[in-house]
Amino acid sequence: AAGRGCLRGGVKMAESESGQLFARAVSAVLREWPALAMAVEQQFGGHFSWQKATWLEEVTAQWFWDNEGIQSGELEDFLATLMDQEFDTIVDDGSLPQVSRQLCELFLQCSTGAHTEVRQFVAAHLKELPAGNRAPHHQQQQEQQQQAEAPQLGGEAPEGVLAGDLQEEKEDEEQGEGSASEGEEEGWKVVCRSRR
Repeated sequence: AAGRGCLRGGVKMAESESGQLFARAVSAVLREWPALAMAVEQQFGGHFSWQKATWLEEVTAQWFWDNEGIQSGELEDFLATLMDQEFDTIVDDGSLPQVSRQLCELFLQCSTGAHTEVRQFVAAHLKELPAGNRAPHHQQQQEQQQQAEAPQLGGEAPEGVLAGDLQEEKEDEEQGEGSASEGEEEGWKVVCRSRR
């Protein structure tokens, strides 16, 4: 199946049973994709990573409907670009070709009426998106306000945190500033792992 194109489902496919089934199949595949799951869980796409993942599902299905003869290599490029632009993530774990081939195969099955197989796939694989941040906007604002009101370094340590731990974190941050500014000049930032 490698190199085989994906058939176009027609202009009305998005509204048809096949189109709706394919949209659910796209969700099933992308929600199982470890690269996207990690990007959402770690909020690589910012505070709205969960919403971006949902959007990625929708735009991927739409891309199939809008383009004729999609090759899995084209889909790899499309997904790689979106992961880079929306989640600041370069996928180099070898999963892109597998995800792309699977989506092309599911699109072909939906386009040719093999709905039973696709329904079985969706039933077995469709999961919720990783937790990420699904809180309503007002709840997010409350959480941000609470974080802003939290004691700062040098103040009283929160219960269960030793003042020495806070001092070590402050020293680690100060040490990391020199290397981060070096990378920032070149358009990238060095992120150091904190000790906890």
